[in-house]
Amino acid sequence: VGFAIEPANGQKYRLGYRLQRGDYFSSSKDNYTDHFFDLAGDWELSSKHRLDLSYNLALTHEQRGDNDTTLNLSHNEYNTNNINLGYGLGGEDAKGRLETNIGWSNFDYQNNKNITQYQNWDELRFNSAFYYKALPKTFLVFQFVVNDRHYDEIAPGSTTKDSKHYFTYVGTSWDATGKLQGSAKVGVQHKDYESSSREDFNSFSWDIDVTYLIRTYSAVQLKTNRKSTDTNGTGDSIDTKTYAINWSHNWSDIISSNLDYSLLNETYTRPERTDDTNKVSLSLSYDFRR
Repeated sequence: VGFAIEPANGQKYRLGYRLQRGDYFSSSKDNYTDHFFDLAGDWELSSKHRLDLSYNLALTHEQRGDNDTTLNLSHNEYNTNNINLGYGLGGEDAKGRLETNIGWSNFDYQNNKNITQYQNWDELRFNSAFYYKALPKTFLVFQFVVNDRHYDEIAPGSTTKDSKHYFTYVGTSWDATGKLQGSAKVGVQHKDYESSSREDFNSFSWDIDVTYLIRTYSAVQLKTNRKSTDTNGTGDSIDTKTYAINWSHNWSDIISSNLDYSLLNETYTRPERTDDTNKVSLSLSYDFRR
């Protein structure tokens, strides 16, 4: 469910809640109830200045077997909080505009503490992007991102996984025809671990998100990115590459479907290992409000 309020003077406020429940006939240990809360506000201060503030809370879970739960434990339950403050300078159609965001998030496991207690963290984020209008519907993008992550506890015999993760991108965003829209950015990433015993990570990076509107009621989305992620067990960084395709289709005013396929390629360091995870999902939605 969701609510939106739009008073005068360019203000917008949104509130949302989503409940997700799963029951397994042959494995009650895997039953779950997830809750998701969203709160956001947008303020148009003037034709050149704008602010947005958002907060998200998720009380959710991982599938049993994820994250080293090899002792026949129940699935891991966790809470996440995300706060983001954004500031925009320059009009949407200006020759140049600056979009800057600062945020904070945390990840806190609620059970299976003997395994999960060393994986709770909080993170400060900074993201700034400059958009230069090269064509009427096309912008050049220059972006800099920093994520500063700190873990709550250190596992016995290990060292801290605290790190600063830097991204520098150049690319483009476009909505050239009304049918094809998206963004494509390439650059470099550097993960600097606080502990000298851990191996820093440097590599080429990309972030691509393209949507093609087959019809007004049907769209295909392609997404791919490369970034370093942290391990849940031994080792340092994981070189993570994600490839995903989605087809969304509105069959009528009240019935819609989503077909998703994704490939997750993970290359571990120290010890070296490569995992490929393929996922396919199909969902149907019915709108009871109409």
